[in-house]
Amino acid sequence: MIVEQIGCIIGHLCSSVENQERVGHAGGIPVLVGVLHVHASSPAVVAQISWAIYHISFNGDCRTLLLRAGAISAIGKALTAHNSAAAVVEQCCWALRNLVATPESRAELTKAGGIVSLVSALTTCASSPQVIEQICIILSTICTGSAENRSAVLKAGCVVPLIAILFNHSARIAVISVACQTISTISVTTEARAAITRARGISALLHLLQLHASSAPTIRLVSQAIFGLSALAETKIEICKVGGIPILIGALYSHSGNTGVVDIVCQTLYSLALSTANQAVMGKAGAIPVLIQLLKDHSGNPGVAEKICLALANISGNADNKVAIIRGGGTQLLLALAMRAVGSPAAAAAKQALQKLGAA
Repeated sequence: MIVEQIGCIIGHLCSSVENQERVGHAGGIPVLVGVLHVHASSPAVVAQISWAIYHISFNGDCRTLLLRAGAISAIGKALTAHNSAAAVVEQCCWALRNLVATPESRAELTKAGGIVSLVSALTTCASSPQVIEQICIILSTICTGSAENRSAVLKAGCVVPLIAILFNHSARIAVISVACQTISTISVTTEARAAITRARGISALLHLLQLHASSAPTIRLVSQAIFGLSALAETKIEICKVGGIPILIGALYSHSGNTGVVDIVCQTLYSLALSTANQAVMGKAGAIPVLIQLLKDHSGNPGVAEKICLALANISGNADNKVAIIRGGGTQLLLALAMRAVGSPAAAAAKQALQKLGAA
């Protein structure tokens, strides 16, 4: 009880930068980590000490001392011991967020069993949106730039609980946003993309596009996840099979003025149109009129214009689509962009589209 109260007091005090430094200079950090080891079986102590560590870790020097004292190992073991206690897991996650900023600290988390515990908690604490948010943020952080950690997270079984989160917390934008970010971060390999597709990830993501059709930031994050998955041939087929193409095109109509949405959805259509069958579906779903209008509206934005041109280039592989693009005035717009933005990626994409249209 006394240890728990002390942890609570230190946590409150260390919301102040000056007090963070005082704890570090006074040698308090090894003591806190030691307490976490000794009282690892006490959920109340673990929660309060983790909360204190979270506040202290905002100070760079203190963060270094925490890492040297073995804070990650202690928190990793605490996560394992209290994996189904949402309140404790949440505090442990807060403590970890500032500590896993370096490759070395992420490796230590893996060694301490932290990745397995975090992924497990996605299931054991599945009803807690706060816990899910924290875990997804940490998983995204430790997987960014690390093939080894992405593999470890995948091996720990993250896919099924992540997709379950998209279905079960579909109305919570904060939760699905971080879950989609995690999916985007891990889905850079064929193995991950296939696993997510098999787990009904595409259906879950498309459901979110429909449910949050008016939210541009949500559309952008969900579409980013779909784009990452669409690199896989079987996923291209699945997206079309479950009606994803009209939903994506609908997002372009609804958010035609939002450059972030237009950029990522056009990238996704470009990827999907690598499939000949999908090209025909896009034409019938109204992709060509909206893409031509978008090219008019965003011709002054080279980055976005490039993505629109690439989508048009791939869609024009279908004969009917080619005719529709030409009749819709697409050729003139592409020629104007190619001449105006000479040497830019947008001009190169416009020329690529013109070549496919036979107008280069």
